[in-house]
Amino acid sequence: MWVYYEEIDGLLNPKWVIINAEKENNFPFYKVNGPFERFFEEDMTDEFRGVTVTMAYLIRDPFEDLSFGITVASLKEKYNLDDVTHFILLVDDLQEILNMDISEQLLIV
Repeated sequence: MWVYYEEIDGLLNPKWVIINAEKENNFPFYKVNGPFERFFEEDMTDEFRGVTVTMAYLIRDPFEDLSFGITVASLKEKYNLDDVTHFILLVDDLQEILNMDISEQLLIV
C-alpha cells in the first residue's frame, strides 16, 4: 500500500491510498496497517493503470478493525479492469467506511 500526501502549509495530509489491484477475487479485503510508502505524482508512470474506487464499492469487514473490502464484481460491471494495476481510494472514504480516523495509521517509511 502507498499513500499520496497533499502538502498544505508545509504539512503532509494523506489524500489517497493506492493498493495493488486484486481483480481475481470478487471481494478482496485489505487491512490498513503501516508503515506505508509515500506515493509521488512521478510514480504514475506509463505502466501505472489505476481506477478510482469510490465509497459505493467499499465494504467494511465486520470482524476485523481497520479492514475493508472492495466489491470488484460491481466494479467489473462498470469498468474494464483488464489493464488496471492499482486501485485508488480517497482517505476520506476509507475513514467513513471504517468509521474512524485512520490518519495516524498512514505513516510513511
